[in-house]
Parts: sequence; C-alpha cells; structure tokens
Amino acid sequence: MVRPAHLSTTRRSLGDLDSSEESTSPSSPHSPGSIVFRDFSLAPLNAESTTTSTDPHPSHPLLHISELHINPGEWVVVSGQSGAGKSLFLNSIIDAGTRPSANSSRHHNPHHAGIQTTGYCSISGTLGFCAQNSSTSLDPLTPVRTQVSYALPRESRRKAIGHADTLLDRVGLDGSRYPLELSGGQRQRVCLILALIHNPDVLIADEVTSALDPVTSLAIRDILCEFYDAYHPTIVMATHDVSGFVPLATRHLHIDDGVVVDKESAEREATCR
Repeated sequence: MVRPAHLSTTRRSLGDLDSSEESTSPSSPHSPGSIVFRDFSLAPLNAESTTTSTDPHPSHPLLHISELHINPGEWVVVSGQSGAGKSLFLNSIIDAGTRPSANSSRHHNPHHAGIQTTGYCSISGTLGFCAQNSSTSLDPLTPVRTQVSYALPRESRRKAIGHADTLLDRVGLDGSRYPLELSGGQRQRVCLILALIHNPDVLIADEVTSALDPVTSLAIRDILCEFYDAYHPTIVMATHDVSGFVPLATRHLHIDDGVVVDKESAEREATCR
C-alpha cells in the first residue's frame, strides 16, 4: 500500500494505544474525533408553502436524526441512493466543525441555501474534508506542489515546497504538474493529501471513488487504510461502493429518504490490514 506522509510525531498509531485507552467507550462528547447529533433536522425554509401533488407532507424533513453518537476512531460508511441525504449529512458535520458554536438552533446551513437547521450537531477536534469532484477542489492554474505548500503556512516557502514534493512523491505524483495534466485518480490523491496533511481528528469523504476506475479506486482505498492504521482518526465517508468499503469500516449507516439507519454495530474492528 501507499503510505501518505504526515506529521507522524503529532498522533499515535494503533499499536501505541494501551488497553485502558482502547476500552474507553463510549467516549466523552468532547473527545477529539467525537460527533454527536440530537433531535437534528434539516427542512426547506419555506416548507409550509411547498405542498405539491407529489409531496403531500410539506414539512417532511430532508434529514432527521433523533440521536446519533460517532465515537473517536470509528470508520463510518454512509450509503443510500442518490438524493437520500448523504451529502446533507456530511455537510451538517462540516458546518458544525466550522462555525463558532457547536449548538445550533434554527440557523441557516451555509452549504445548502434555503434549508433550515434545528436541533444539535457537534464535532470535537480538527476536521479534514475530501470532496467528490477533485476538478473543482483544485486551482487549474497552479501546480499541485504549490497548492499543497499553501496548506503549510508555518513553514518557509522553500521548506513548504520541499515538504509538498515529498508528500506528492509518496503517492506517485509529480508536483510540478497542473491539475488538468493529471487523471481523475491523480487529482483525487492530491485532494486526499490536502485533507490529511494536518492529521485531522475527523476526515469527511464524499464519494471519493465514484468517478474512478477499479484500479484507481483501490489505490485511494489503500491511502485511506494507511492513514487509518497509522493515526486512527474518525472517518465518515459517503459511498455507493458498499461492497468495497463496508468490510473495511467499523460501522455502516444507511440513509433512506432522510432517515438515518444504523445498519451494523460499531463493536467490530476495521479490517484494513
């Protein structure tokens, strides 16, 4: 497998955890990597005026979660048909991780115009995000080594460029190339580096292999597995590749018409090895 290069001294690997740490479950809601939903709903802002012949229940939420606690170190696969609410679910976590206060009450979700959020969603720790469309995530006019170096503002420009080249080389990429010169799988590897470069406590991944061929998808899975094995973050990823990712994960959530169903227990261990 390809091992992403990160700041290995800032986080401990699975082998470094002692038994007392491994047995601490469930964790505190404020433990790094913890995600909590309570009485959480997303609904159209003008729900009362949107009755149609195909939707006789205008107040039906787009997403509703009564209670959900994702523990630090869980790898959660989120499945569901297109339009079921997977991206709404992921963006709700991102929104909770980027606003000043984790407690939300009838605020507007910046990721979805015209949607009202009620209830509680919180995330503890640092956040990394890898989007589905790598083409729109990268600047087409800037070499990828420069874009990766921008994520290292505390380093000198020369050191940041060298660090970026090292990271890209470890996933088989030439940092001098521009995004449009790379294949979809190569661009997705760059996006993963950007998402993982600071060893986030929580990684959100939205359909990161949906447009890739099977061989390239396996390479992306290898990078995720290496990162998970090395740093044991919380991973929440939406995917249609259930057969490819559920066996690797600790937990499987399925979303059907905005309702989140816990398909499998979080008791089992991830099987990346």
